[in-house]
Amino acid sequence: QKWTSETISATASPDWTPGTSDPKNDNVVDFPVYERAQKLRFAVYDGAYADMMGTGASGALLGEVQKKVAELFTLSSSGKSESSRSPCLLDHELALKEKKKKPAGTIKVRTQWLRLKPISDPEEDNSKF
Repeated sequence: QKWTSETISATASPDWTPGTSDPKNDNVVDFPVYERAQKLRFAVYDGAYADMMGTGASGALLGEVQKKVAELFTLSSSGKSESSRSPCLLDHELALKEKKKKPAGTIKVRTQWLRLKPISDPEEDNSKF
């Protein structure tokens, strides 16, 4: 699954905190996780570069980072394992790298892990209805 946030112009420190920009786009997205080996890729582009070049592309890549779900699930920014809590809300500061693997700043990401429970069949359990 792929998701692109809105572009925030005229700043070197954009803030995508929910409620700080366009109320129609609160910059919260849900991704289903099927196994901890899945990978998430975060990439930051310079949108002004794409506008200037008139290419319609997403812009010049400023930096990116890829993490396995297991890494984000078990480590908070404090370095402590937090996986026993549900819902599990964690803040991360991830180091971005350029294509040549040079440091390219950081991105702050908040993850929330929810455990799904199956809905019981009403015909099997009439005590709840």
